[in-house]
Amino acid sequence: MRDKAGEESGGTAKRPKRSSLVIDRIIASVEEGRLKPGDRMPSIETLAPVIILIMMAVGFFVARKAHEFGKNPGFAAAKMMASLNPNVDVVKADEDTGKITMRDKKTGKTVW
Repeated sequence: MRDKAGEESGGTAKRPKRSSLVIDRIIASVEEGRLKPGDRMPSIETLAPVIILIMMAVGFFVARKAHEFGKNPGFAAAKMMASLNPNVDVVKADEDTGKITMRDKKTGKTVW
């Protein structure tokens, strides 16, 4: 690792603080002309419909998942855990029989 003078120094690399990165990005936007001094964020009246739509979408998703857990919590939990595993593809999930068919991405082997 080299210090500011270009000399070798030991130790760990230091990452800049997130606030410094944000400030650098804002300054670069001003210099490139994408952000002019005095520009403001959109008003709450402009953002309110977008925020409401996002909240409704999240609420719908949560309600649907809660309904799934309510019918068969064990099956829903197993299906969710299988889908969160990056090494596995969920091929088929049959709630009536309680079987989840999965494929291992590395080997291509299908199991249930």
